[in-house]
Amino acid sequence: MRGSSNSPLRLVLLGAPGAGKGTQSQLLCARLGIPHISTGDLLREAQHAGSRLGREASRYIDRGEFVPDDLITAVVDQRLRHSAPSTGFALDGFPRTLNQAKGLDTILSHKGVQLTGVLFYDCPEEELIRRLSGRWVCDGCGAIFHFEPEDPAVKQPCPVCGGRLYRREDDTPDSIRTRFKRFYESTQPLIEFYTRRGILLRVDAAGEVEEVYLRSLAALSISP
Repeated sequence: MRGSSNSPLRLVLLGAPGAGKGTQSQLLCARLGIPHISTGDLLREAQHAGSRLGREASRYIDRGEFVPDDLITAVVDQRLRHSAPSTGFALDGFPRTLNQAKGLDTILSHKGVQLTGVLFYDCPEEELIRRLSGRWVCDGCGAIFHFEPEDPAVKQPCPVCGGRLYRREDDTPDSIRTRFKRFYESTQPLIEFYTRRGILLRVDAAGEVEEVYLRSLAALSISP
């Protein structure tokens, strides 16, 4: 699975909310020297830029709705157009549906390349509940911290920007279980799709960040 100078790694990272794929994708990209492409970041950039795609996406985001497959695929396509075929990447947050996965295949085929691997961060539901119920977000810079509910740090300003820390309404145990169920219902077709192609790599996402990172490297046949 290792990339080379002629064939760098082109990765997709899948995982339920709280599985840690965002952290792992950043660590892997730093190790491999490839771009980290977060669709959440791409959408925010498009909105701030006021582009046509950004304005269309805002119509859905402002209503709390999912951005349609064709629109989010177009946003990713626009980003990948700026990458040479020889440049690898790690996609975080895309694809989320089978249609998006097929759209990504079309984008890459036009560039004459294919995905190298799909890392699926598999995490037990109870571990996700433990992680997410202790997650606090800064309303200023968006930094994420993990505290126990009784930790006095949750009442202090954000150490990065001084903003207020809050816990998302959907980071309660019942909400997390619902999100977990929805994630697997929508992601199972993707898991099967990439398994049939022989490029799905399961990574045990339980444990500390460094442990999961080492498992990720092992799945990609890369030495630490």
